[in-house]
Amino acid sequence: MSDYVRSLGTVGLGVLGAVTGVCGAVVSRMDARVLGVPLPYGLVLAVAAATLLFWQARKLCGLAGATAAALGWGVPVVIALWPRPEGDIVFAADGFGLGYICLGVVAAAWNVGRARDHHEEFRTTGMVDGRARRTR
Repeated sequence: MSDYVRSLGTVGLGVLGAVTGVCGAVVSRMDARVLGVPLPYGLVLAVAAATLLFWQARKLCGLAGATAAALGWGVPVVIALWPRPEGDIVFAADGFGLGYICLGVVAAAWNVGRARDHHEEFRTTGMVDGRARRTR
């Protein structure tokens, strides 16, 4: 993959991270009541979407992609934490709001921490003289 395509992919992953963060902030509050017990399907969907984005960003563009997606996701989440002048908030201090933030940060940190630069990634293709031969 050329450096130009990798740069465009990294920018695109940052934008996708921002879209995922905004959508997750809205969707994470959705729940269904079954016998009076809230089932947080929105929280599960929002965290799963963010986790899958970080994972795919790491697979596609390595450390730069995972970092761009995580930063893109983090910007709208941090902005949503600030109270508005009217006193409204997006994330409440309950299980839904804190769960989305904490689980999203864990997913981002896990994928950024596991990312390797694609320039350094090698695959083992076989054994040569008792040692693993590595190629790009």
